[in-house]
Amino acid sequence: MIGGKGVRWVLECVLGLLVSGGWGLSAAEPTHQLRYQFPQGETLNYVSQHDARYKITFQSSKENVSHTSMSVRTIRVLNSTPEVAQVEHTIQQARMTADNGQGTTVYESARPNDVPPDFERVHQSIGKPLSARLSPQGKTLAATPGADSLENAELFFQLPEGPVAVGAQWAERYESQIVVEEKLFKKIRMERRFQLMSVENGVATIGLATVCLSPMNDPAQEVQVLQKAPKGQFRLELATGRLLERQLVIDDNVVAFQGPGTQMEVKSIRVDRLISPEQVAQVDLTKPLIPVTVAEDATPKQ
Repeated sequence: MIGGKGVRWVLECVLGLLVSGGWGLSAAEPTHQLRYQFPQGETLNYVSQHDARYKITFQSSKENVSHTSMSVRTIRVLNSTPEVAQVEHTIQQARMTADNGQGTTVYESARPNDVPPDFERVHQSIGKPLSARLSPQGKTLAATPGADSLENAELFFQLPEGPVAVGAQWAERYESQIVVEEKLFKKIRMERRFQLMSVENGVATIGLATVCLSPMNDPAQEVQVLQKAPKGQFRLELATGRLLERQLVIDDNVVAFQGPGTQMEVKSIRVDRLISPEQVAQVDLTKPLIPVTVAEDATPKQ
């Protein structure tokens, strides 16, 4: 597990993706084929943590808003060929909290008779599988019912086309959506930039940064964009093609998002970790994977 210093080092390396100008690789360096593997009949179990804090400043007041989420999700491989895997993504259980500064609301899927109104939509999704078709590179392929479900979950980031050496970079361009006003949406161009940072003991560590390619001149829209632009890393086991863990961090702010004298500061961390079938029953959703106080520091702490 990577501590605070390790993650900060990761983010410093990732920032290099934004300014470096070439691959800078030696022909003698070994290359690695990065691929996800989805054996037919396999079920992957992940426990996920997401903590977010928002410090909102108005001209005459300040507000602190927080959201936390712990969940267990499964990826079940229905059928698989070398080119594509048909999978089902299911959130099996979840615990969430929301605090707008006037009290904390708690939702637990294990208590179906006590669902707060704000979490009713979340509760309806628990246990309901959504299908997707995935390539070994992690691309979501069209078109089946619910085909974008895994893309929205953003669990499998894109891997490079061919073998790459440590230090290699690649990118994934895609479209996202933000709200312009009520019932009016705007598509924006985004890009994830990746770098193979290391391969040790058969595990590849890959850094990533997310940038917005569309011009932004509206702070109200910038607030939404920054929440879609994490930095971090993920680890892939080469022999099995399994995503072992991800850590994603957002730490940014926007001034004048609702006019002069206003500001929103966003700090969040998300962690997804592969667990064995035996560990699923032992998961305690009241205990986070990484203890964090993201209101003060968005970096994970041991």
